[in-house]
This record gives sequence, C-alpha cells and structure tokens, in this order.
Amino acid sequence: MTTILQAAVNNPYSDRLKAVLRLTPRLLDVYFSIALRDVNDSLICALVPLLLSRFATIFPDKIFSYEVHKRLLEFILSTFQRYPNFIALLK
Repeated sequence: MTTILQAAVNNPYSDRLKAVLRLTPRLLDVYFSIALRDVNDSLICALVPLLLSRFATIFPDKIFSYEVHKRLLEFILSTFQRYPNFIALLK
C-alpha cells in the first residue's frame, strides 16, 4: 500500500484526484455526523478501531492528510465523549 501511495504522490495530480482530495473531507464530515446521530453504539464501537487502523494509510498529500486526520480525531473524540465506556472496551 505504501508503494502505491508513494507512486501516486510522485506523479502530477490529475484534475479528478484534485477534486477527490477537496471533496473527501466534506464527505467525512457528513458521514461522521450521521454516524454519531443515527448509528447504534455497537457499530460505532466497531468503527473506531477500523478508523485507527486506517490512520497511517491516508493519501500523503499534506493538506488532505491534515484535513482527514483532523476529522478522524474529532470523530473519535466525540465518540469517546458520548460513549466514555468505549475507552475501556477498546483498550
């Protein structure tokens, strides 16, 4: 996976990739707000480890990775504030 990401970074970004890099953080905002509002706690509990495992494999564009990391951390913080018992469960 790292090799693929590095190859993508070393080539010029296409217009399509640039659009995806701009759109993805906004889509994550919507996804996470819906998840916190409408998804049951067992699914949220399963989502947190998955997000943490993907944290290091984000596309290595500086602005994109900053925006995505920011949203991931905000979601995880909101999750632990809403469900403090998850901290012990996920330890």
